[in-house]
Amino acid sequence: MNLNLSLRLNEAFSALLPPQTDSPEAEPVGVPPASRRAPEPATSDGHGEPGEPGGPGEPGGPEGPSGSGGPVKYAEPSAAVSPRTALTVAGGAAALSAALYVYMLSLPKALTGAHGYDDGVFLAAALRLVHGVLPYRDFTFLHPPGLPLLMTPVAVIGTVVGQPAALVIARLLTALASVGVVASGTLLARSRGRTAMIVTGLLLACFPLTYLAGQSLTLEPWTALCCLIGALAAFESDGTATRSPRRLRLAGFALGIACTIKLWALLPAVALLFAVRVSRGRRRGDRPERRIGAALLVGAAVPLLPFLLLAPGRLFHDVITTQVMRGSSGTPVGERLRLIVGLGGGPSGLHVSTGVAVGLLLAVVVAAGAVYRAGRNNAQDWFLLASTALMVAAVCFSSSFYAHYGYLPGVFLGLLVGALVGRTVRRVGSELVRGGGTAALAITVVLVVPQVGASVRGYLGGATDPGPRLAAAIKPGSCVLSDDPARLITADRFGAGSACPILVDPFGSWLAADPAHGPAQSDSNPPEAIARTWLEGMQRADYLLQVAERSTFVPWTPEVTDYFESHYVLIDNSPGAFLYFHVAQPAQLAGARDALKNLPAHVAAERLVYLGIAAQRGNATELAAAAYRTAAGIDPADPFPHYDLGTVHQAAGRADAAAAEYHEALRLDPKMAKALYNLGKLAEPTDRTAAAQYYAQAQQLDPSLGRALPDQATQGAPGTGQSQTGH
Repeated sequence: MNLNLSLRLNEAFSALLPPQTDSPEAEPVGVPPASRRAPEPATSDGHGEPGEPGGPGEPGGPEGPSGSGGPVKYAEPSAAVSPRTALTVAGGAAALSAALYVYMLSLPKALTGAHGYDDGVFLAAALRLVHGVLPYRDFTFLHPPGLPLLMTPVAVIGTVVGQPAALVIARLLTALASVGVVASGTLLARSRGRTAMIVTGLLLACFPLTYLAGQSLTLEPWTALCCLIGALAAFESDGTATRSPRRLRLAGFALGIACTIKLWALLPAVALLFAVRVSRGRRRGDRPERRIGAALLVGAAVPLLPFLLLAPGRLFHDVITTQVMRGSSGTPVGERLRLIVGLGGGPSGLHVSTGVAVGLLLAVVVAAGAVYRAGRNNAQDWFLLASTALMVAAVCFSSSFYAHYGYLPGVFLGLLVGALVGRTVRRVGSELVRGGGTAALAITVVLVVPQVGASVRGYLGGATDPGPRLAAAIKPGSCVLSDDPARLITADRFGAGSACPILVDPFGSWLAADPAHGPAQSDSNPPEAIARTWLEGMQRADYLLQVAERSTFVPWTPEVTDYFESHYVLIDNSPGAFLYFHVAQPAQLAGARDALKNLPAHVAAERLVYLGIAAQRGNATELAAAAYRTAAGIDPADPFPHYDLGTVHQAAGRADAAAAEYHEALRLDPKMAKALYNLGKLAEPTDRTAAAQYYAQAQQLDPSLGRALPDQATQGAPGTGQSQTGH
């Protein structure tokens, strides 16, 4: 009697709900009400439709493997949570992540400073793009064009309100994308219950690499967001694959866009096609993976096609060939695994040994094996398992690796772990276990969040903000060549037009020319094409900005070194920003003098003397003489500009002018032995007595000097280093 009443109540309740024929909890189709039996544990999800996995006539279905009309079995009650609960849990996880981002971005120089390399490259590519300078065709770009295209509106805003504002907007949007990953990943876990959602949300929100990857404009948060949007579109709330053609196309399109941001999105795309195919079985005329695949191709083709038509060979070389052939970064697999599990590589106290990281991953593998073997796996379960396995394998075996690369596999690992925990807890069904799990989660949050905060602080520990200082030193409208575009963007001085040297990604350009050897590996023998690019860029630029006095991204060949030393003078330096002024002609020394006006006189004069020495060594005597005169005008008390100018006159045969400069140097410094020696050389042809006196005085001050030594004047100051060591 009670059983019949229960069945009638179930029928009445089912009549009030919309039919969910694709749900693993749906009742078998075509079974008369009178023959329905009480629910029994099912060995599969039992979709209940003929031809579907778990349905009548399919292995594991209600009729058994042979379809012989065996006893009907019902799937376990739905694990899906109500929409209100799902939104509440997802909103809570997103709020936790957003709070950590607010804390991170409120740190000094977090929004406006320079604390990375990739953000400058991606925003610089977008700035170039809006000015008609295209990646692949006009400059090297090692990634698909998706992210620069997404940042095009931001770049347009930057042309109006300034590049620093565009950088701030790009960073805020990337942080929002990262929070969106937490929210969408939590929603994706709803098919396995509230516990799965809570665990997934906490894992994603407390994952340290979430904040390393999202601290500025990077590929990974945007790629993950597009992949999860595709997954949300592909699966129903119960984890089964949707039958809606529109949603299937949306899923494929989102994954196609993800592939144009980072090629690693191909792995979740393959996992989705596999999961949908496996869950559907072999139904005739029903090929949802075809809809997904077609939409994926469209989503990838829309951004790629224009660039592919304009420069197919360059695009393939930059994005595919260079990435496949690039040399190994040397990061051990153990370090990669520690980053993936969120317990290593950061500045916080979360660092653990490789053994612990491997043990955690093995525990996940064992748990997955046990849970998946028990059955009741839906399409979403297979998607999470395949995506995680492919992503982790890709990171472990990839030739190149940086810390933020671990973010994508870490996200999918968090989704998989959340689903496994949710399924396990639900199967146990004990209130005591659930209560203990809730308490354990609360304790974990209390312990982990401060550690994540410590990681967040550490990620931005080296942030600098040279923008205001550079903006004051660089004249608006100037062309600046740099080894790091981000620093120019913070100063609103990134020249986006084609008139300026087009070098968006110095590191990537080097790799494209020599994939097997990065800048740090091939500095002694840099690629000829890169050396030519930098030399031409130095000849065209008004300023040169480097993060160090000798950046490893610059190919310091003899030609590049000679031109740099003889035509560039250091006018400003601060941590991470060394700014040089280009003196192409003697007339431009007036600009150099103006740029050096805020420095102490002796420092400004010294830098111009160094420029003159290099120019003199390169036979640019007019520039050298002008540099020495300018230095003498800046610091009249400095004897070395007069001495070096005397060597220029002496080498050119202007004896009277040379003697006048040597005497002025001696007036300022009576102990300048080399000036006395060179006066002896000038006097020797006409007055040997005077020459002997000069030699004697010089040798008395510096015994190493003598008449048998080489001619100091014809060698010039660089030969002995006198001018260089006297300051």
